[in-house]
Amino acid sequence: MMHSKVRAAARLIIFLLITGGLLPFYLVSYPLGREARRAMSWPFYRSCIALTGLSLHVSGTQAGPGTFFVANHISYLDIPVLAVLVDGLFVAKTEVQGWPLFGFLARIARTVFVSRNMTKIAKERLTIANSLADGESVILFPEGSSSDGSKLLPFRPGLLSAAKAAPDLSVRVQPVTITYGPADEAGNTLSQEDRDRYAWYGDMELASHLWGVFGLKDGIIVSVHFHESRASHEFKDARALAIWAEQTVSEGMRRKLDPPMGVEENSPIPIYEAVALKTSAP
Repeated sequence: MMHSKVRAAARLIIFLLITGGLLPFYLVSYPLGREARRAMSWPFYRSCIALTGLSLHVSGTQAGPGTFFVANHISYLDIPVLAVLVDGLFVAKTEVQGWPLFGFLARIARTVFVSRNMTKIAKERLTIANSLADGESVILFPEGSSSDGSKLLPFRPGLLSAAKAAPDLSVRVQPVTITYGPADEAGNTLSQEDRDRYAWYGDMELASHLWGVFGLKDGIIVSVHFHESRASHEFKDARALAIWAEQTVSEGMRRKLDPPMGVEENSPIPIYEAVALKTSAP
């Protein structure tokens, strides 16, 4: 993939101008409610996708408001990709608050920040549960960290337990699979080296990675698949819920990155019932 410093600088300037131009309108709309905030934030997220050269492909049927969306995590680019599609609150680690510019944007977007500290997880879980009970959709990355986009990290059940925080609380839980690649409409395979230009994980530096993304000449396809949703009360506990969601997303990644012959992307994944009946490990 060709990289241009001139292109990177131009896109960075455009990004800052769009951010600065839309921010006052967003702040004014903030006290006016969710719909007004959505109207002001959507153009920003859509601009982020355009400036990073991503072509968005969506499949599956998205559940309605008040859904607990659980997705795999590959990059900071997952945020604008999902934010364009879903009107909901993101759950992010507390470190994000300290990121230059992005931390500020996350705070004003009403992101739920969590430390994943065992002493605080009960309070954090309750915050998420209250948002769901109030009809807000919540977007969680249960891996707890981002991956290289070729494999899935284990889903942690801790914050997923927010869906079962109270006996009378039952919410729709919808697994979401995000994949970067193929490289073009013809379905040509994306190498891991090229995927790493978009995937952000490990000890990669945010600023240099974003600079690299802004400077790329050719973009790639990012696919988002909304799997079948299920009610949280169908699962015995958070562990069973995490197992089902993890295997659903993992199978979605496998089908997209290495699709078997004769299998349609939207065909049912025959693991739901077996996984949902599993209980907690000792």
